[in-house]
Amino acid sequence: VGFLYSYELEVMHGIYVRPGLAFKYAQRHIDASRIVYGSQLDANGALLPGFVPVFDRQSYHKLDAAASAMIYSDFFWLGFTADHLVRNNIGYTDMETHVPVKTAVFCGYKYKYKERYRNQDEQSVTFALNYYRQQDFQQLDLGAYWYMAPFELGVLYRGLPFLEVSEYSNNDALVMILSVTLGSIQFGYSHDFTVSGLAAQSGGANEIGLIYRFNQNYESKPYRGALPCSGAGVISGGGSSR
Repeated sequence: VGFLYSYELEVMHGIYVRPGLAFKYAQRHIDASRIVYGSQLDANGALLPGFVPVFDRQSYHKLDAAASAMIYSDFFWLGFTADHLVRNNIGYTDMETHVPVKTAVFCGYKYKYKERYRNQDEQSVTFALNYYRQQDFQQLDLGAYWYMAPFELGVLYRGLPFLEVSEYSNNDALVMILSVTLGSIQFGYSHDFTVSGLAAQSGGANEIGLIYRFNQNYESKPYRGALPCSGAGVISGGGSSR
């Protein structure tokens, strides 16, 4: 169960700041009597009698929090997020286990080389960067999108090529993205080309998305500033998001 609050403030003409807070509560329970170890199975997969493990804790409750802030206009955005700010013991034994703090930094810039004019939509190029870190894990998403209605094409690189992990190059994937918007319907497709050492064993990954935007003919309201990030960013391959 979670609660999220954010507030938007215009600090300068056309430049907005949006801080946010999130609070989450979770609980988890383990039933030791239903655990089956490999040593309890015979050659035919039948269950053999065995011991029932004993845990110091059968359940735990966790209260967590996250904080974020972003500054943006109609052509750039910059922000950060910090999650798992409350230290909780989520282990079932006498050894304490904690979820490390997860941080993310994201930014982007949108260049309009052709402004919207009458019935013609804008044409633009958007550059975006997402960086994530949680304890020893790091990931970088770096991409660019080209928009010319109704099409949007994007390319995204995921990895940190200059940072080796256990003597292996930190290359993950190259993602190609295509999005088509027809009225209230947006269709998107992305394909991950694996560029890591798994390339020979992996055929990549495909992701298809269909978005329908309803209630679009509402009465216009005062302009509050729209985030300039790419619409096709909702489909970015392998679970990475804008």
